[in-house]
Amino acid sequence: MKVPSICLLLLTFGAFVNAQTAVLTGTVYDAYGALITKAKISATNSRGQTFESITDDNGVYVLNLKYSKYDPKQKKWYRIMQYDITVDNALMGFKKFELKGFNFVPSANGKMILDFALEGRDEISIQPI
Repeated sequence: MKVPSICLLLLTFGAFVNAQTAVLTGTVYDAYGALITKAKISATNSRGQTFESITDDNGVYVLNLKYSKYDPKQKKWYRIMQYDITVDNALMGFKKFELKGFNFVPSANGKMILDFALEGRDEISIQPI
């Protein structure tokens, strides 16, 4: 029976394509090394797919990102994906950090570590008249 064989092949290929993810993790700090909690990390790849995470009580974020792409001209799969990453915690008074064109290439264990240090906003002081 060819139909079940083709279906099985398509399911296997679909699982392979969807399984091409790896972990990007790290810690978000302020300029003095203190942990920043509840910061939003967004990563948008060259296909327009966005992945998001929020830092936990230890300032740690975890993103499961897709990393492989197929080049039809070369007929090859590549273990790399380009991302634009933003780290934002404006509610706590930090400037938004943007990293454009970051090449995500996971290690052999399927993990990459990337830490961030956010700058505080300029302080405004009001003097009584």
